[in-house]
Amino acid sequence: MDDRFQILETERLRLRRIRSTDVAALVALWCDPEVTRFMGGPRDEGKLRDGLAEDVADPFAYEYDLWPVEEKASGEVIGHCGLLEKEVDGRDEIELVYVFAKSAWGNGYAAEIGSALRDHALREKGIDRLISLIEPENAASERVAQRIGMRMEREIVRPGGAVRRVYALEKSNPGGVDGSAAEIDPESVCAAIAAAAPAEATWSWDGRFDAALLEFAVDDRQAIRLPLESHLGDAWTSATRGSAPDVVARLIRRLGGLMPGQLLFTSSVERLPILYVAWWPWGNGLKISIRVGLFADASDVDVPAQRLKAWFGID
Repeated sequence: MDDRFQILETERLRLRRIRSTDVAALVALWCDPEVTRFMGGPRDEGKLRDGLAEDVADPFAYEYDLWPVEEKASGEVIGHCGLLEKEVDGRDEIELVYVFAKSAWGNGYAAEIGSALRDHALREKGIDRLISLIEPENAASERVAQRIGMRMEREIVRPGGAVRRVYALEKSNPGGVDGSAAEIDPESVCAAIAAAAPAEATWSWDGRFDAALLEFAVDDRQAIRLPLESHLGDAWTSATRGSAPDVVARLIRRLGGLMPGQLLFTSSVERLPILYVAWWPWGNGLKISIRVGLFADASDVDVPAQRLKAWFGID
């Protein structure tokens, strides 16, 4: 493939400019009533084909656009995602859009490509702010927005009367992708982690570490890791623990150390207590447990365990 056509790639997906062979899959996507349920319904096939033909004729025409998402394993086009220029309440915005075929649902693909697009926009394109416009009943899309670090700002009424929730992320946002995690809101981060958990999973309380505990299959790891990488600035391993700040080093000792394969995600040590997530594979690598806690190791800093329980719905 011509390198100019590739926008970005992730572990499982490739985002690239359109080719003539993509048209059939994209027409099927946008004419599917279930896929377009919260996006205005199925598109007119004739108009859709005309628009896609224009894109094929000049795939480099627009700086911001929707591009085909190719599943690496199969080579099939399974989505249409990208960045679009929008005017919202008189303000010029860049919207991050993720649309996937029904056959691709449930694999964490939207959060995977959404995170990659977020980084592409903020780091490579120099965009300071991203939004997503989400229909209020589209809970799945809201969970994706939360996983990639967005927060709901407000509800608006679009031209034509459609109600949408504005989810937004800025470079200066707490816990954003600019590397600054000093001012994160622990409750919001915990909400994003909880939203990423498999629907059948149940949170419990680990009294040994005063932390919320979740166990899940290794196949669910990608969806869980996304909010951790989005919101928590540091990830410590057995190889890097020697350079950890004092408070993190004390936390590592309290957790019993860091073995190969284990991870410790932490918020900035500039603000106590720090929020941490201990990531521990087990069961011959088939299971992962995470413990989410607050740590200060200082008598004058309150560690609100009861609030942490409430954030994860633990009695």
